[in-house]
Amino acid sequence: MNAFYYFAGEIPILVIHNIGFSTGATQFYNFMQGKYGITGEFFIDPSTNLTTTYALSGNPVTGTGWLDGINLQAGDRRLGFSTGPFQMSPGDIQTIVIAEIVAGATPGVDHIAAISLLKYYGDIAQNFYDSNFPVSVSQNDENLTPTEFSLSQNYPNPFNPNTSIKYAISSTQFVTLKVYDLLGREVAILVNEEKPAGVYNVQFTINNLPAGRQGVQLSSGIYFYKLQVGDFIETKKMILLK
Repeated sequence: MNAFYYFAGEIPILVIHNIGFSTGATQFYNFMQGKYGITGEFFIDPSTNLTTTYALSGNPVTGTGWLDGINLQAGDRRLGFSTGPFQMSPGDIQTIVIAEIVAGATPGVDHIAAISLLKYYGDIAQNFYDSNFPVSVSQNDENLTPTEFSLSQNYPNPFNPNTSIKYAISSTQFVTLKVYDLLGREVAILVNEEKPAGVYNVQFTINNLPAGRQGVQLSSGIYFYKLQVGDFIETKKMILLK
C-alpha cells in the first residue's frame, strides 16, 4: 500500500461516496492503494497510458509527465499519500523518518520556481537521511520465512533516481537480479550470489551504476528487472521518469 492519490470534487470517479458506510471505507482503501475508489482500478498515467500507483507524477518545471490540468480543469483538489503495511515482531523497534518540506511564499518566487526550490530542499533532506540513517543495500528479514518465490513491483514507480525492488525466496538458492533496457541490454546486476531463505529489498539507483556502466546516462523510459532463482524466473517493468 504505497501510493500518492488525489480527489477531485467535480469528478465522480475521484470522490469517496457513501462516507460513514462500509462501501465508503472500501473506496478510501482503494485510493490508499493507488486505485480509483469506486472501480478499484489502478490510475492510468495519461502521458504513458500505463498503470501507476502515483498520480500526478509529472514535472511541472519541465512540463513533462502527468501534470494536474492535463485531463481535468482547475478545481478543488485533496491529496493523500500512504505507505505500508509494516510487518513487525513483538518487541521490535522501528524508526520512521518523515520530512515535511515547503517552498515558496518568498518575494520573487512564483509557483514554478517554488517547485524547483522544493526539489532542492528535497535533495537536501534525502542527503541528510542517507548520511544519518544508513540502510544496507540488501536486507533479510529473518522473522519471515516465505513459502514461495516472488518478485514484487518496484517502489516508487515511476522513479528517479532511486527505487527499491523486493523479492522473496523460500529456500537457500543462487539468486540473480538484473536490470535491462527495452533493447534487452543489461543495465545492472543487482544480485548475483547464493542467498538463504528470506525477504530482501535491493536498491537500484541510476547515479551508482556498477563497473562497466559508470558514466552511462540512462534516459527516461521503460526498463525491466528479472529475478532468476533456479527454475523460477519472473520479470517486471519499471519506469524511469526524469
